[in-house]
Amino acid sequence: MLGIADMYGLDGLKEVAIYILKRDYCNFFQKPVPGKQQPVLECMAIAHSVGVESLYAACMKWVGKHFAKCLSERSFASLPAELQNNCLVMLIKSLVSSM
Repeated sequence: MLGIADMYGLDGLKEVAIYILKRDYCNFFQKPVPGKQQPVLECMAIAHSVGVESLYAACMKWVGKHFAKCLSERSFASLPAELQNNCLVMLIKSLVSSM
């Protein structure tokens, strides 16, 4: 639905789709539930493919914060190499900036 809304320039529908992804997939980026990081990783891939930078950045921030749990997910291994590398780069930047 997000892709179709983006393709046809339906901004209202796009915002609704982003809200639903945040609510249903990402649980509004709360603390992770054991074994439930897959939806956020899927949402990150969707946001990247459609080009929704705000949602992609929020997913990346959450993954960086909970990277150890996300890394052990099978869905992390199935992400495209570009997204895996982006996660690692973001994690390294966050570690360096916190020093």
